Amino acid sequence: MILFGLALALRCYGLGLPLLDYHSWRQADTAAMARNFIASGYQFQAPQVDWGGQKPGYVESEFPLYSGALALLWGLFGPHVWIGRLLSALASAATCAVLYSLARPISGRRAALYAGVTLALLPFALYFGRTVMPDAWMLLGALLALLTFQRWLDQPSVGRFRLALIFGALAPLAKTPNLVIVGVPLAYLAWPLLAVRPARKAVLIYAACFALPALLWTAHARTLPIDPRLSFGIGEKLFDMRLLIDPHFYLLIARWSIENVLTWAGLPLFLLGLFTRQGGKEARRQGDKSPQQSAFLLVSS
Repeated sequence: MILFGLALALRCYGLGLPLLDYHSWRQADTAAMARNFIASGYQFQAPQVDWGGQKPGYVESEFPLYSGALALLWGLFGPHVWIGRLLSALASAATCAVLYSLARPISGRRAALYAGVTLALLPFALYFGRTVMPDAWMLLGALLALLTFQRWLDQPSVGRFRLALIFGALAPLAKTPNLVIVGVPLAYLAWPLLAVRPARKAVLIYAACFALPALLWTAHARTLPIDPRLSFGIGEKLFDMRLLIDPHFYLLIARWSIENVLTWAGLPLFLLGLFTRQGGKEARRQGDKSPQQSAFLLVSS
């Protein structure tokens, strides 16, 4: 709670400021979608922006998890900017606490605390943790998916599996790039279980619940725009092979990651943590289990 309170306090600056700061175009579009949901009677299956000209402005976008929640709150309390910023601030602060919970059994209490505090203080996370955009919810969904999946692996039960399925499905719906951002570490965690036939069915069920809702929404969203220019480029960014095989794309991502996310001051700490292993007692206990033993527990639960 202390970590959550610290992160939230840092993100509550300027909650009432107009949407004129960095990435103002995306913030204004998100707010417009929320306002248009109210005007359309909460037709969440058809998000609209304000730059459609004489057309209705149906836009290809991510699943309206954040903008839909914002529309419901604006419908109750009025279209106040601070509500949108607070929604992001709460999610971003919760992400710091979830990161602590995820890291503690793996790396120990001290390393988990460092990780949570670092995320709370990182300038990039701090700024985008109070913008009217779905990115804070995207990051929270990613970590909740990893946390619930890891806890299901550690202590298998039907209830934990159902919880993992829920957050696994919500993570890519919050923003479509989570299909890759979360999918890679989830595949790493699940890979040993694919070699054990009894556990394979559970892993495949999880994979379907993780990917299918977001893919179905993406297929639907691509049919919405009357004008093809009314798009945030969700489908193109995920499925454009020319982009995915372009080395300059990955160099650009690497530069942004270092300069904007980690910062040059944080890069040495990132590299140190990447090659330093610190395991807590719980992590060592989990490490004693073979994939076959874990799979037996999964099936027997």
